[in-house]
Amino acid sequence: MTDPTQHAAECEPGFSCSQSVQKATLFSQAPQRQQDVSPACSIPKPTRQAQDREPGVPGSQAAQEPFLQNQVHPRFFLDLCSGSSVPLSRAMMEAGKCVLHCDIPLDAATNAVNDAVFSSLERLCSAGVVGYLAVKTNGRERSLLQLPALKQMVHLLYLAGGAGGQGHLEQPANAVSWEEDVVQTWLRRAGATCISVPACSVGLDGDHSWLFAGTHASFDALAFSSDHSPEPHPETSTIRLADSSTPSERTAEYPLELARRFAAIVAPMCSGPAKQLTLQEALSWIPIKRIHEPPWALHDGAGGNPDWSAPQNDNYLQALRHTWVKLVLDGGLHKKLMAHLQQHSAEPPFSEADLAPFKTALINFLSLQDTDWAIPQWQPFRLHILDRLCSLLRHPDKAVMPALFEGVPSGFHHNIPHSTIFPARDTTIVADTNLSVHFSNWSNAEANADLVSDLIQQEMAEGWVYRFDGDLTQAQQCFPAGVAIGKLNVVTAPGRKPRLILDSTICGTNQRCLIPDRCTVPSPKDVLRVFPLRENAEELWGFSLDIQAAHKRIRLLPAEQGLFGFRHQGHLYFYRVTPFGATPSAHWWARAGALLLRIFQDLVFWKHASLLYVDDFLFMMCKRVLPLSATMIVILALLLGCPISWPKCELGPQVIWVGWSFHFSSGYVALTEEKRLKLLEQIASLLTHRHVSRKALEQFIGLFLWVTNLFPLMRPWVYFLYKDLRSPIATQYSLNPDQWLRFCSIINDDLTISETLPGTSFRVGSRVLSVRHKQLRRKADLRDVRITDKRIWVRVSDPTSSRRKLHEDSIHALQMWRTWASSMPPVLSLYPPRWWSITAAADACAKGNDIGVGGFLQDANGKVLWFSELFHMPKRTFLLMKPLRKWDSCTWQQARRPIADCAVYFPLLQTTHQSRLA
Repeated sequence: MTDPTQHAAECEPGFSCSQSVQKATLFSQAPQRQQDVSPACSIPKPTRQAQDREPGVPGSQAAQEPFLQNQVHPRFFLDLCSGSSVPLSRAMMEAGKCVLHCDIPLDAATNAVNDAVFSSLERLCSAGVVGYLAVKTNGRERSLLQLPALKQMVHLLYLAGGAGGQGHLEQPANAVSWEEDVVQTWLRRAGATCISVPACSVGLDGDHSWLFAGTHASFDALAFSSDHSPEPHPETSTIRLADSSTPSERTAEYPLELARRFAAIVAPMCSGPAKQLTLQEALSWIPIKRIHEPPWALHDGAGGNPDWSAPQNDNYLQALRHTWVKLVLDGGLHKKLMAHLQQHSAEPPFSEADLAPFKTALINFLSLQDTDWAIPQWQPFRLHILDRLCSLLRHPDKAVMPALFEGVPSGFHHNIPHSTIFPARDTTIVADTNLSVHFSNWSNAEANADLVSDLIQQEMAEGWVYRFDGDLTQAQQCFPAGVAIGKLNVVTAPGRKPRLILDSTICGTNQRCLIPDRCTVPSPKDVLRVFPLRENAEELWGFSLDIQAAHKRIRLLPAEQGLFGFRHQGHLYFYRVTPFGATPSAHWWARAGALLLRIFQDLVFWKHASLLYVDDFLFMMCKRVLPLSATMIVILALLLGCPISWPKCELGPQVIWVGWSFHFSSGYVALTEEKRLKLLEQIASLLTHRHVSRKALEQFIGLFLWVTNLFPLMRPWVYFLYKDLRSPIATQYSLNPDQWLRFCSIINDDLTISETLPGTSFRVGSRVLSVRHKQLRRKADLRDVRITDKRIWVRVSDPTSSRRKLHEDSIHALQMWRTWASSMPPVLSLYPPRWWSITAAADACAKGNDIGVGGFLQDANGKVLWFSELFHMPKRTFLLMKPLRKWDSCTWQQARRPIADCAVYFPLLQTTHQSRLA
């Protein structure tokens, strides 16, 4: 039997070895190859089943089956705006492939810029069923697509590429639309290759040419250059035919020879059989996520699973649901809710008369008394009804309702019971910090005293805050459990109302509050993991619900209200509710919000996904039933007394949730325009000058890490910003020669300054970098400094400095991110990537200026695709950030794995013709 790895070593890199064991060339433009492999790679071996097959034996299963047979998922060819004769679609059908073409002049049902058709095209491109997308933007019927339509076409190219498909944009070489920012940004993001095809190369006599910008590496086979000057071609721009058109306009439609060349390249990226699909037939190609398929979401914000594609508990509220569904449909309240939310009104959508029959049904279902509708003081919820529902649904958190009735403890006396729905904290140790009193507020609050006074009056009107009639001594007598006076601050942000924040950390309260649980919240990735709903082929919509001032809706235990006080204009104030900025506030609202989410989930019960991020609820359901379910949720929330921020609520195919725009109907998520502009604004501010403030750099890093939560490939370059953040700007100081010995005595072994030196401005903790232009690496280097009668200049970096310097790597990273976020928001498909049943292994090696990679891929049928490449790099680096000769053994060991992992992807991408594997 032939060992594939042995066979690989005997063959020259870059050539196919046999029909059964195929060899992949990893890089289209590789550095110089070495014939003698000096650093041996440890190439893993395929399984015994694959080794036992004779490579190249005619008739054997290994010789007949292509790699990944029956695993390449079906994809069709999407042809947009290519003219009435659709030459590319016809050529693809001749090649035996399925096609879907949409154009403006063909049919209103396939008008690519029609809103309904465009939404369907978005869904197809996001779902990963478009193997190749061809976009043409010229033709007599349109002349040149206007900018909004051009943006739509480029947007579809983004979606198709993000879901694994390939594509191209074709325009005349002199089209001004090539200079549009949206086109330039796509060319950079997609790494597109521009290829010119002159008309004479496909049998036409004219000076016309087509300029293609394609994303696939094999697309450059279309390239052709004329071997003569343009004079032999006749001038056609001034000739008019009988229908007033010019010959050059007719060349806008591709000739048959060009279409066939194109089909020969693109056909392997699409599936058969030859058929012209309708839009509805194409939508049926969207894969259905099965009940057992990954991925699975982790958190719903209530300690459970957000995916309700299958019921998660008994149908406790079935009878109530049936009654309410009939009431909603009979009264048309679901239509009323949708119309109301579109107006972004601050008023609730339903009146007391609308709620009356639902209230009666709830009374009958729970056997409620009139006293159960009472609202306990200083909080908005009808706690008696919540308690009945909590018991009926067997909510695991048994301690939340008694705490809400009595007032929640702060944890100052370690008296918060476990929730049993969130994981317990690993430690129960709290800081032994004394409580303190502060009679002044933060500078922003002091500077806006009138605004703070107005906000305090508003919170007093809500019952959240009250003025204490007495001094500090009387307050300590009133609250024997403890009194702490924190600092008040006011937060203002564009587009948002100003709000008060109580800093309870500076007074020691937050450090002393023991929180027994670690609350879990969902991230945007959990939305990706639940999309689409399992065993569902229908269009999805979203519904978001925002609780207004959620943290201040939970009443504090009266005995512990003295821990959350502040002073303003000579008066003491204390909170009756959990204030924003206090440690127990987030904990108790998370438990109360978890109960509300559990009630809403059981009320809906039908196939859906639901999540709660702090005070923002998100529901995803089929378009057909979501308005009905959202209406029942809103009605129950009103009956329970939930304070809802109506202008923030959304219901429809697109919903903004926690800063992300989720297009559930189209199947993708995008960064909101507000966040994109904020990111670009901070990048522009950092690029203005190399010397920036530490605060500005920290703010950008925080925002960028949040943005790249869904785009992790943008994160590696944050390393350079962190490096600059941890590298304070150095300052030159001078010393008298007679201070030298004393200076050396206060230097630690790590070159940090341990104490102040009289007559100098050295800060304790600063690090000495050099003395008299001599770089220091250790304290012993001070002995090598030559001391004379002249003053000694010392270069010191102060970690407390507020200034930082951006180096070249950071500037290049910021420029790259600016290009990435410019023109259009980054988008990401909500559909999960396809799964491949593949066994793969690889290894890498290096010695001097030589680097080698090798490995294999084996599919479920035992078919093996192996690769082995060796490269020589005399004066350049390859896949590495530093020259190999500067790498030590430890650094190389860390780099071997990612290099080998990347190497596995190249042959897989070449085999599947896809741009997304994860």
